[in-house]
Amino acid sequence: MRSITHPATYDFRLNKLIIAAIIFFLVLMVGLFTLHSLRLPAPHATIPPISQSALEAKYGLRINLIAVTAAGGKVDLRMKMVDSAKARLLLQDSKNFPSLVTQSGVVLSVPADEKPESFEFKDGTDIFLLFPNARGVLQPGMSVSLLFGETKLEPIVVK
Repeated sequence: MRSITHPATYDFRLNKLIIAAIIFFLVLMVGLFTLHSLRLPAPHATIPPISQSALEAKYGLRINLIAVTAAGGKVDLRMKMVDSAKARLLLQDSKNFPSLVTQSGVVLSVPADEKPESFEFKDGTDIFLLFPNARGVLQPGMSVSLLFGETKLEPIVVK
C-alpha cells in the first residue's frame, strides 16, 4: 500500500526552504556591507601633501593654472619649470607623470597616447597638460590635488 502524504508536510518543507533562502540572503548582504565598509583607502589618500612653495623649492615647478576648459570636457594644467635641474629629479621617472586627484578620490590621468615622451628640461619652460574630465567630475570652484608618483601637492581650487 502506498502512503499518502498530507499537503501540510509539503507546505512545511517549502516554508523551511524559504526561511533558509532569506537567512542566506541576509548573511550575504551583511557580509558585502562589511567588506564595502572595510575597504582600504586608495594609496594616494595616505600621502601627506606638500605646499606649492615646497614643490617649487624642492622640484623647481610652479603651478600656474588648473582650470576646466573645452566646455567642461577637459582640465587644463599649466606649470612652469623654474629650475630644470630640480624638475628633472621629479619628472625624469615616468611613474611621476602628473595626475589629478579629486576630493572624492577620483584620479584623472593624461591618456597614454597624449603624454609627451619626455619634458624639455630648460629653465623657464612652460608645461601644458590636458586631462579628460570624465562625466564632469571636476567643476570650477572645486579643489583638486596634483600627484607626482609619491609626491602629492596640497589641494588647489580649480578655475
